[in-house]
Amino acid sequence: RWWSGFLNYTYRVSTSGYFGKQSIFQNPSEQRDYDEETSNLYQGKPIPQPYARINFILRTPNNYGPRMLGGYPLGSWMANLVYSWKAGEYIDWNPYRRSDVYDNVQVCNYHDSKLRFSKLFKMSKFNLSAFVEIENLLNIKRLSGASFYDYNDFELYMYSLHLPESEDYDNIVGDDRVGAYREYSVTYQPIEQVGNIDDVLAPLARPIYYETTSNRYMQYVDGEWGEVSKSKMDKILEDKAYIDMPNQTSFSFLNPRQWFFGIELSFDLN
Repeated sequence: RWWSGFLNYTYRVSTSGYFGKQSIFQNPSEQRDYDEETSNLYQGKPIPQPYARINFILRTPNNYGPRMLGGYPLGSWMANLVYSWKAGEYIDWNPYRRSDVYDNVQVCNYHDSKLRFSKLFKMSKFNLSAFVEIENLLNIKRLSGASFYDYNDFELYMYSLHLPESEDYDNIVGDDRVGAYREYSVTYQPIEQVGNIDDVLAPLARPIYYETTSNRYMQYVDGEWGEVSKSKMDKILEDKAYIDMPNQTSFSFLNPRQWFFGIELSFDLN
């Protein structure tokens, strides 16, 4: 009488690929070059992408509470909460343009929540329900691909991420996923990766240089190199100030929290 709900979890693995050749060339030499360069001959790796959903409904019985004005003001209330989670998909990050790179970086996990309040009024054969529905209840932001002006804009964003270590790219090692973002209230702090700080012939004052040989963050200030303090770097890394955000800022986050109000009318023919 008071509550109900469900929980489901799906573990899904899928694979895909092409049968045969997508393009046929009359010239054997062109065909050979195409076969060596195309990625269509590779089968997509079966990478799991599980998802889960939770639903919880809390309601009051129709005749709950004191009877007033021919009805029960505290009865027939319902709160319905739905929470969804989905593991992030995998995409290609292939700055070296290698033909064997496929689905090597993961997108941020997907989270969504929805809450609905409603009150049912019974009038003879008619049922009137007034409701309030809140989508994206927790106001979780998801970076939209529509925010990238062009592919160059996308590449600058990808290069700035601190991704898990891989031979497919040369990003600074970290735990970022595609979709990580910097709040626009945080000032952008570029970080450039160099093998040795002595190889930087024309250092600039604004960027921080990450020296891979020593794992130090260095900055050129007043004509001298100095190591960035741990507290400052911790703050920069925590705020993700190093992320070069997409240029079309108006399209960065297209899933704001939304409120909907409405009424539903139904009737019983019996």
